[in-house]
Amino acid sequence: MTKVELIRHLALQLERPQTEIRKLYDSTVDVFRDKLYNGVVISIPKFGVFSTALKAQHISYNPGLKKKILIPTKNQLTFKPSSLLKEKLKFRRIEDVK
Repeated sequence: MTKVELIRHLALQLERPQTEIRKLYDSTVDVFRDKLYNGVVISIPKFGVFSTALKAQHISYNPGLKKKILIPTKNQLTFKPSSLLKEKLKFRRIEDVK
């Protein structure tokens, strides 16, 4: 689902104009981005938890160059789905996917 499709779907479901939903969407994404950048954990009940984790530097092998290279430390976005979401997806029928 794309941003446009999500906005259209929410506008229909909430019976609100798409311009209003687009502003709400953009504001929500901005808040998520700012909070995650500052290390704040975002928990959405019945959905999951977004957080950042520091991934330590490590050595990797580049087969093209046949050299070991040092991968620097970096922040990585993580998502842990709620148990409710996991259960719902676990028992989804194959026919529902199509």
